[in-house]
Amino acid sequence: MPPFVFASEQDLIKDLKSKNIEIIANKFLNNSNTTVADVVRNGIAGNTYRAFAKLPKRPSVVFRAWATAFITKSLAELNDISNDGDYSVFIHDATEKLCIHWKTEMSAELGYGRGSKLLNLALKSLAYSCGKFIDDKGKIIELDKEKLIKLLHVPLDSYTIQGLIKIAPQLKITRNATMNFIEGCDQYNLFNDVIKKVSEEAKVPAIYYDFLAWNNPHLNQHLSCELLKSEIAKICKKHSDNTLISVTAKEILEKLKLIDTEMRKLQDLITNAV
Repeated sequence: MPPFVFASEQDLIKDLKSKNIEIIANKFLNNSNTTVADVVRNGIAGNTYRAFAKLPKRPSVVFRAWATAFITKSLAELNDISNDGDYSVFIHDATEKLCIHWKTEMSAELGYGRGSKLLNLALKSLAYSCGKFIDDKGKIIELDKEKLIKLLHVPLDSYTIQGLIKIAPQLKITRNATMNFIEGCDQYNLFNDVIKKVSEEAKVPAIYYDFLAWNNPHLNQHLSCELLKSEIAKICKKHSDNTLISVTAKEILEKLKLIDTEMRKLQDLITNAV
């Protein structure tokens, strides 16, 4: 599924104001993430790590270990941050630390774009979790989730980057741009400023752009399959007296169910392999 390119800033603002995006954001809430390890593991899909190939260690293992330790240690600091400027400094410092750790563990460069994306995905998962965790000193920290959600930065990948092609021509985004397109802090800030400006116009948190550009099309793809299965089931019921229609529809329905099951198995294999 190719990334959607928004036609204009006005169209993007309109879409960000949609009730559907708020619903998707609420669906993302996962109260079963009761530990930081859960947050990190469930916040980054297994296929994200497929971008990292031919490395001496499993990328998921290296990132999960670092992110779990770093976030656990930073819970109180995160709770004390109250403005965008301080949060941006936190993100940039953390990204640099992650890149250094990655180079030590992997003997390879992670890159600012890939590092910031992984970090922002983990923090997005943290903000939409149960909100109560134990830090590295054994202290229970109850996060101000509402504040953190407003501070979150958008994970920059092909969907969130390419979506801005027409809206921000000054960023010179290529049609095949991915997270590697972001080469450093200054470029990252330019993207963050554009997203922040548009989200402020729409009066929504900046992270809603991620729900719109990434979560929404992927959710719609799942819902389309579910809708198709529902429609075929209706055909089976309506034409139960027509053997040819009924049998054909039932065969298609069973194939769709099988495909859905096999896709879930494949996703589990991917997740366990990385």
